[in-house]
Amino acid sequence: MSTPPVWSYLMIWVFLDSMFQDFESDEQLGSAIKPKVAAIMQSSFTKNFSEDKMQKLTDSYPRPQNCNALTSAKVNAEYGRA
Repeated sequence: MSTPPVWSYLMIWVFLDSMFQDFESDEQLGSAIKPKVAAIMQSSFTKNFSEDKMQKLTDSYPRPQNCNALTSAKVNAEYGRA
C-alpha cells in the first residue's frame, strides 16, 4: 500500500478545522463560576445516575407546586438502555 500524498493530509486537516470552527460559538458568556460547581454541572450532563439513586433524589426533593415545567425527560426505552 502506498503512502497518501501530502495534499490529502492537508485536505483532511482543512476539513476537520472547518468542522471545528462550525462547533465554536459566538455566544456571549458570563463570568466563570467556582471550579467545583462547574465540575458538578459538567458531570451532570455527561454521567448517568443509577435508577435507584435518581428515585431517592426525586423522592427527597419533590417538584414545587408552581413549577409545572420541571419534570423528568421521557426517553424511549431503547435509548435509555444505550
